[in-house]
Amino acid sequence: MFLARTSMHFLLAGFSKQQLAKILSMNTMALTSSWDGKLQPVLVALEGVLGSRQAVVTAVSEAPDLLGIALATLGDNLHVLRAAGLSPEEVRCSISKQPQLFYRAYASPEFQAKLRYFDEVLGRAPRLLFLKSPGYLKSSLRLIDYRVSYPQYMQVLQTLVPGLLSGHPY
Repeated sequence: MFLARTSMHFLLAGFSKQQLAKILSMNTMALTSSWDGKLQPVLVALEGVLGSRQAVVTAVSEAPDLLGIALATLGDNLHVLRAAGLSPEEVRCSISKQPQLFYRAYASPEFQAKLRYFDEVLGRAPRLLFLKSPGYLKSSLRLIDYRVSYPQYMQVLQTLVPGLLSGHPY
């Protein structure tokens, strides 16, 4: 009964049967969440951010974990995006481009460290990352920069090619 009722809500919200099957198979948590207490408020909040029901359907179909985002995390993420200088339209564009990123906690110390790293070490402003390359923000720093992953290789490289890293802060 619960599954049928939840499915009907999703169908009425604009999801196709195929999209619903994909979402529920990829995010079984949605099966245990209350429609009124969790799922509907998240969908309404996402619609407020993305601007349309169809944009929400598309984003959730690509990233079913969005259904599990806490409303507080959604608000914090919007605050981080606005602090990075994104306009409401740019926020929509960024989330639509990489919806899998939006359910992560942008205000967390780990994510903030990643933004600082891109900005201070690589010279890539957070605003441009969110707009042009949001996929980079899904990876850990260890996957992004070999200097973080393999510091021992930096010593070998410096020995083989003296002066290679001169003038760099790492």
